[in-house]
Amino acid sequence: MEMSITEQLQYSTIRIECEHINGMISTGTGYFFKFKENEENGSYMPVVITNKHVI
Repeated sequence: MEMSITEQLQYSTIRIECEHINGMISTGTGYFFKFKENEENGSYMPVVITNKHVI
């Protein structure tokens, strides 16, 4: 059974917690994404996409 795009996003979303130098903690979400790294061999680089205010 194939998952819908909504179901796929549910499994790629992650919680991010960051502790700042002053001890404050920020939280937010991000999602996994893969950038194509090499056209010739089809390799990918996994990254986490989030907003600047989270980190």
